Amino acid sequence: MVNCNFQNVLLRSDFRGKLNSRSGVVFPGLLMNLEEFSKEKLWAMLVEQVHASVMYPTHKAYTRESILPQKADVTPLELAERLNLRLGEAIVILDELAQERRSSAQTT
Repeated sequence: MVNCNFQNVLLRSDFRGKLNSRSGVVFPGLLMNLEEFSKEKLWAMLVEQVHASVMYPTHKAYTRESILPQKADVTPLELAERLNLRLGEAIVILDELAQERRSSAQTT
């Protein structure tokens, strides 16, 4: 289990999280490796809820095709603000797109 109140970290208005190159999310004073966190039930529940959103495929495609080519290091907070998303959806989208990039890099 993650030894922090993840909900409070995500809901803080001064969140400055970034996905880093090792697929972790950097929070002020905290590094959470998404690969480890994805094994947690809370992560699975978040992903399930995000995937249930009607706009999820559109948001993910727009992020892949329009936002990332312009700004590859977009943060979850920036993405959430730009697309008017919940922060959890932005984190899931960026994590999944990072996984897709790693998979395509390994196959080439």
